[in-house]
Amino acid sequence: MEIEIRPITERDIPGFREAVDEVARERRWLGAVEGFPLEVTRGFVQGLIEQGAPAFVAVNAQGDVVGWCDIQPRGAEGFRHLAELGMGVRAPWRGRGLGRRLAEAAIARARELGLEKVQLDVYASNLGAIALYERLGFVREGNHARARLLDGAHDDVLTMGLYLTPVREYRIVPYDPAWPAQAAALIDQLRVVLGARAMRIDHIGSTAVPGLAAKDIIDLQVSLPERGPATFAEPEWVAALIAAGFVHRPENTCDHRPPGADGPDSDWEKRFFLTPPTQRRAHIHVRALGRPNQQYALRFRDFLRANPDAAEAYARFKRVLAQHHAHDGEAYVSIKDPVFDILDQLSLRWADELGWQADGEAAAPVRLRKPRYCEG
Repeated sequence: MEIEIRPITERDIPGFREAVDEVARERRWLGAVEGFPLEVTRGFVQGLIEQGAPAFVAVNAQGDVVGWCDIQPRGAEGFRHLAELGMGVRAPWRGRGLGRRLAEAAIARARELGLEKVQLDVYASNLGAIALYERLGFVREGNHARARLLDGAHDDVLTMGLYLTPVREYRIVPYDPAWPAQAAALIDQLRVVLGARAMRIDHIGSTAVPGLAAKDIIDLQVSLPERGPATFAEPEWVAALIAAGFVHRPENTCDHRPPGADGPDSDWEKRFFLTPPTQRRAHIHVRALGRPNQQYALRFRDFLRANPDAAEAYARFKRVLAQHHAHDGEAYVSIKDPVFDILDQLSLRWADELGWQADGEAAAPVRLRKPRYCEG
């Protein structure tokens, strides 16, 4: 039986109201447990039509509304770039892909209208809907624990969002064998720009660990000679990088300080640059040779290279973190830093056993013995 997906019209109002009421009375999927009165529904639909809002219905051969999806733009000043998605499909017509067709039609219309983001709330128990939204590109942005208490049972409410315009996203991708060569090319470029000002330039971070899933961003570390307070005070190397097109981020002047670090704050001082906008995306961390933050980056990289089990556990953590906080940089970093701290305690044990030195590579692929993982 062919189902037509089309924009809602005023003649669909009674059928739309009936469909909403039927799904609501299942007491599982919607915020309401019954449909709204016909006149209230009529006002709602007429408002959507007048706004030209994305609102679609699925209609069978008999003219019955068997599903719907509407995206209602917010009207308040400061929030007009956002819209809320609501949808449902009557039980006999589920499992036929109608939900996806309805949502795709509404989202396409939202893009045409210039909306920037579509948000929705979904019950955590509605696994099928969550899977559909994730296939459509929605990401989880929050969880409201025990938000609903109905028929003696609690349920969480997940908030999900879909960005319709480009936005920074923390997305973890499989390891790319091209990363080392891309890093080497950038290192060569930096050597030309900085010359003898750089004591060493290293490929660091997750993209420097073979086989490790990571964000598709190369991390490089430029090590300057240690000159105390004057290390970062010389403007020549900053001017040289800027002249070569690198983007200075002057607000980024220090690294996360791990618990237990007892040295001065200058131990975690750095400068930060991005590659030129026309080039492959990379982060350039400029640190002082021999300081704890410079050693930390090299030791952590070498530890993960030598301990694939720890690297895989770290990759799994990053995938879950990116799934839940793909667009929330503050949450992503604030959650990741303590995990770094835990892993670095293991890397310190490993380095002590190995006699590791920051020579750019681990002296040998020695793995931390399992009994050391299990102590305490």
